[in-house]
Amino acid sequence: MFDLLLKNVRVEDPINNVSGRYDIAIENKKIADIQQNISPACARKVLYFNGELAIPGIIDLHVHVCGNFGNQSGFAMLARSGVCTALNMAGPTADLLAHIHQAHGLNFATVEDASPGQTLCSSDPSYSEATAFVNTAMENGAIGIKILGGHYPLTPEGSEHVIRAARNNAGYAAWHAGTTTHGSNIEGMREVCELVGDQFVHLAHINSYCRGQIRHELEEVREAQELLEKHPSIVSESYIAASNGTSFLINKNGQLASKNTGVTLNILGYENSAAGIGQAILDGVAFVFVQYGDETVRITGKEAYRLWEEAGTNIGGGFDVNPPIPRIALAVARRKNGTFTVDCLATDGGSIPRNVLVSEGLALVAAGVLSLKDYIRKTSWNPSRCLNLKNKGHLGIGADADISILDFHHQRACSTIVGGQVCMMNGYVCGSGGTLITTERGRKHVESLNIQYECIDLSNGHLPFSTNR
Repeated sequence: MFDLLLKNVRVEDPINNVSGRYDIAIENKKIADIQQNISPACARKVLYFNGELAIPGIIDLHVHVCGNFGNQSGFAMLARSGVCTALNMAGPTADLLAHIHQAHGLNFATVEDASPGQTLCSSDPSYSEATAFVNTAMENGAIGIKILGGHYPLTPEGSEHVIRAARNNAGYAAWHAGTTTHGSNIEGMREVCELVGDQFVHLAHINSYCRGQIRHELEEVREAQELLEKHPSIVSESYIAASNGTSFLINKNGQLASKNTGVTLNILGYENSAAGIGQAILDGVAFVFVQYGDETVRITGKEAYRLWEEAGTNIGGGFDVNPPIPRIALAVARRKNGTFTVDCLATDGGSIPRNVLVSEGLALVAAGVLSLKDYIRKTSWNPSRCLNLKNKGHLGIGADADISILDFHHQRACSTIVGGQVCMMNGYVCGSGGTLITTERGRKHVESLNIQYECIDLSNGHLPFSTNR
């Protein structure tokens, strides 16, 4: 007897060259069979569909579901958006581990943020301090670290120390471009490429460096493509939402805590100051994020200003600051060998309300900008290779039963199935528990917390099993 049978879905699995209407049988959390007309009598539970699209479970390589920039509403928001697995990109690891049981059945990995004055003593850490930081992060369950260069920059040398320490200890190394020398723009991206050389680095949200801050946005897109072509060890993602996400906190010195927020204010014609962000909120140019139940929503105007003040300015928010052309151009850009220049589509979402991999991603497919195979490769297969998740990213027999079922016509997720568990059905979130993706370094700590986990090996660098790169 199969544990679960999905009847009459349109299966699309480009990795195994499967395309057409089939039934999917699941047993012991794995894909057991994909055939036409499997008898319902062979399964303990049967779900009937009307030809909805079934693809390998979506993996979002950039989300925020806890601590810095996030909250636990992201778990339900991701499940509703069809995401099965995600990488939490700003820590703290302890916060995710404390709430992973609320993840509605989804899989999460996390990286620890390298923040001066918090996880690091200063903006210029030595290599020995960086190594100690990386080791502690991984022993506590993180798969690696992330430099939040656009918000809380380190010096170029300190940044290089952190990245090298991560790679020398088989950890994941992610970087939101920016240092104390260059900002979160195309110059910052260029600097990252120069500093990392041939080391593996996950360079976050490429589109955010192509907002026209330095040159025309199309010129910046071209340079971003050239930089990634020249540095094949860099793994990258971009997102296709108009909004960004940032902090509106005013620090003890009366200045914006996030460098990126101040830069964005200047771009939009406001002062880089508390008065500037306050006016942008009142004008509806900036919006704050507020959690209502298991959703985070955008609030603008006087109500947003009141909430910002009541929070002591310690509240997240954003601006609709991402131009459309770079978002689309980077989603489809290809290298000279025909593979994607930007490896993955991500959202920088989670509890930030822009989980649009299905809604806007399928719109690109419907418009003929991406093929459906391309979409699946960029949202499932390539992300699975980045994290060395050998049994994800495809629907072959024996693969993890992670399946995103989508309504292509209405460009929405119908169901999210993770390890054979139905985590969401028609907008109703019904999954339980959660799985932490960690490394052998974090196994002992995670086991002590009685958390369900899966260990991955990142020692070989990026895309170790890819047919794309």
